[in-house]
Amino acid sequence: MVEVAEGYMHLYTKGEGVNTIVLLNSAGTAAPTRDFEPLIKELAKKNKVVVIEPFGNG
Repeated sequence: MVEVAEGYMHLYTKGEGVNTIVLLNSAGTAAPTRDFEPLIKELAKKNKVVVIEPFGNG
């Protein structure tokens, strides 16, 4: 959880590496960490992956 002006926002991180990949969800993605899990798993093999869940999601 990260504090922002409106409250706390959930960030999910996985993997390690020099590169950081940030995934942002769009309309229709209710649970980005679950919806993106196959992609996160693959990208996290060589990178740090961060998924941001905006307010009202997750």
